[in-house]
Amino acid sequence: MNANMPDGAAIRMRVLPDGAACAAMLRSSRGRVLEVELLGPGAEWTAGAPAELEDQEQIFLGIVGRREDNRVWVSVEHRLDRRPLTALRAAWKEA
Repeated sequence: MNANMPDGAAIRMRVLPDGAACAAMLRSSRGRVLEVELLGPGAEWTAGAPAELEDQEQIFLGIVGRREDNRVWVSVEHRLDRRPLTALRAAWKEA
């Protein structure tokens, strides 16, 4: 799976299951690994932490591989496209 997201994209990140969201910027995407720069506090971003990253079009779920200062590398396990997810949520509300 390729974690397709443009470099320089603004994203929102949080540690799962209930971590606070923080702003971040994608710095590079290499296959399944996203290199992200934290733009706010992020003490909880340690190796092995489950993570959720999202932008306007997609949601990524993965595991923090490592952290150096304000840079975090996340190995992406799942990618969800928001368009079908939005349609599914709408169908659930209609039922």
